[in-house]
Amino acid sequence: MSATNYSMYVSGTSALAYKAPTLRLVPGGPHAAKRPAVSDPRPHRRQAIAPAHRISTNYNRSIMLAVASVALCLIMAWLFTARTSEAYVAQCTTSVAEATEVVHAGDGLQDIAVAHPIEGLTVAQTARWISQRNNLGTSMLSVGQTLIVPRASA
Repeated sequence: MSATNYSMYVSGTSALAYKAPTLRLVPGGPHAAKRPAVSDPRPHRRQAIAPAHRISTNYNRSIMLAVASVALCLIMAWLFTARTSEAYVAQCTTSVAEATEVVHAGDGLQDIAVAHPIEGLTVAQTARWISQRNNLGTSMLSVGQTLIVPRASA
């Protein structure tokens, strides 16, 4: 076995010297030197591949359009159900038999609506009907106050 002398490859400490990496910019890309410097006879023609910033802009625009479409659909559905809901409540409350009830300590509008349900309506809708029927500006009730309520069906 012979010992290999590597001194011919590296002299002294030059192998330890740091050389910062350099970046060489070539106008027109790496193949610019191979292409002839001729202007495009068709300047109105677009590139076949869109630049990266244009792709992200189009992507963001598509996302925003999709979000706006979903929001518009939700608003339209809400408006439709609100109108349908009002018509349904009006239909359910046209022939409601009424009674009076005196408010006791601890009674709330929701409690009274639970005790006097209107068939086909939720407790919240019944409470709203009681509030509108008695011209209540708030859900605060006073002890001894007389309210017109739906008569409980037997």
